[in-house]
Amino acid sequence: MGYWAGCPAGKLSFRNISFDAAQLILSYGIIITMVTVFIKASYKRVVVFLVFVLCFQFYVLGIGHLAQKKESLMIGHVARNSGLIHQTGQKLTVYCSNPTATIRMTNDYAIAQNTTELEHRPIKNSYLIKGKRMVLLDSINTALPMNYDVSTLVLTQSPKINLDRLLDSIAPDIIIADGSNYKSYVDRWKATCHKKMLPFHYTGEKGAFVYTWP
Repeated sequence: MGYWAGCPAGKLSFRNISFDAAQLILSYGIIITMVTVFIKASYKRVVVFLVFVLCFQFYVLGIGHLAQKKESLMIGHVARNSGLIHQTGQKLTVYCSNPTATIRMTNDYAIAQNTTELEHRPIKNSYLIKGKRMVLLDSINTALPMNYDVSTLVLTQSPKINLDRLLDSIAPDIIIADGSNYKSYVDRWKATCHKKMLPFHYTGEKGAFVYTWP
């Protein structure tokens, strides 16, 4: 568990392309060696150019192979809204009540993770993550599901709860508040967690919270 177009005729548009530091360095190497080959071709320069091209191709294939095996769940920060992204391989499933509000977060995550499939589903109040229960409490659903051993408690849409009293009946590993909550509520929950020495993660301060597993 860890702390997720079109192109007019005659013009070339680069959008939604993921480039990390290694890819950038290899790309510069390809461009520089290609220019030197054009200026003055030699066997050595051609070989160096081809080596950069092959390294780039193998690196991209390696990233794709790793993405196929990856699974994660991200609780993102969206102002006045809630959004969860579940990645399985190269597919993203976005759980949200307002897909339009999560477009930027979803696109950024999809580009960074080199995913190719996208699906939207309504957000739920309970998820099972590798045998551990994550429960979301919002302004409508303020009661915990019956007989659930809550591992992660997510507070969203400013639920009117007495967190101090609630924590007398459950013992989550962590409490998470997303960007849909009133700041005054977040400050109160943070103080309660501090008093009870319980980890508290506010996405507005610490960024998205991501669960990852092999």
